Amino acid sequence: MNNKKFYKLGTETDTDDIIDFFNLRLDEFALPSTPRFYFQANTKQKKSLIKISKISEQYQEEMDAELLVQVNPEYFDAFNSDNSNMDKPDNLLEILFDQEIDKINIDGKTGKVSIKSRALNASRGIIDKYSFDDVARAEEIESLYEKQKKDAEE
Repeated sequence: MNNKKFYKLGTETDTDDIIDFFNLRLDEFALPSTPRFYFQANTKQKKSLIKISKISEQYQEEMDAELLVQVNPEYFDAFNSDNSNMDKPDNLLEILFDQEIDKINIDGKTGKVSIKSRALNASRGIIDKYSFDDVARAEEIESLYEKQKKDAEE
């Protein structure tokens, strides 16, 4: 695993599975078009496994991407092995990735890409797909993992 705080995902062989998993989850969504993504590891990203944000217009051409997908590989590996706690093995990662992907909004007429914000972490569609209890459990595990990591560092 890379020791840098930020690095491009896919440049390390052990990070290809993160991009593959993201693309599998993305395929489950009916977006009018597929935005261009830049995948980056963020080993210091706190309180979330994955975060998607819009890339500033001035950098989109340089990066050949519209959206920045930051994933904490340590969280991904930990949650991947923690999935035995849930009914289906990939539920935890699926829920956390789906919640973030579900925030992507593409205007069908203009093609403009934006990120929706929510007061709640999960949309109705994500809760309907997995159940409220599974979504709440995924968020709880993510939060507890961060707390454990912080306690271990002290």
